[in-house]
Amino acid sequence: MAGVSPLKSRLARGSARAFFVALTLAGLTGCDFIAGDMLETPAGSGTFQVLPLRAFLTRPNVHADAMQFCRKEVCGYDAASGRITAYGADAKALHDSLSDRAGLLAALTKPRPAPKNGPAPPPIAVETMPVTIGAWSGLRLSLEGGLKHHRAFGIIVEKPVAGGSSFIIVVASTPEMTQRLAQAATAD
Repeated sequence: MAGVSPLKSRLARGSARAFFVALTLAGLTGCDFIAGDMLETPAGSGTFQVLPLRAFLTRPNVHADAMQFCRKEVCGYDAASGRITAYGADAKALHDSLSDRAGLLAALTKPRPAPKNGPAPPPIAVETMPVTIGAWSGLRLSLEGGLKHHRAFGIIVEKPVAGGSSFIIVVASTPEMTQRLAQAATAD
C-alpha cells in the first residue's frame, strides 16, 4: 500500500480480521435463535407458531427439539406444545420429577405471595392421573384456579432414547384438544 505506514496497514488488517471473527461468532450464536422443529399437529388444528426455545436452555445435556404455540384467535383454542431430549443425569432428574407425583403436585400448588397492590391469588387445584400413549408414558394434568379462575389441561409424557429420554409437554384449554395434540406429537 503506497503512502500508508506499516503500522496503519497492520491495524487495518487486524481490524478486518477482528470484524470477521466477531461476525462468525455472532452467526454461530444466532443459530440458537433459529426456530426449532415443529411437532405434528392434528389436521385442522390451526397454524402453530414455532419458537426458538433452544436459545433459552442452559443445560448442556438438555436439548429443545421443538416448541410451538397457537392462540385462540388463530386456532380457536389456546395451546402450547414442546419436545425436549435429555441425557445422563439430567434425563434421570427429569424422569424422577415426573415420577414423583406428590412432589410435582406440591410444586404446582405452592401458594404465591400477594402482589404489592392486591390480594394473594387463590390456590390452584391440580388433579393428576397416569397416561400412556403408544410408547410414551407420563401424567395427565388438570389445573384450575388463579385470579381469573382459569382452567388448563396438560399431558407430560416420556419415552426412553439412547442415553436418555425424550419428553413431550402439551398444554391446552380443553382436555380433548390436549389429548389430540399429544397423540399427534407422539406419533412415531
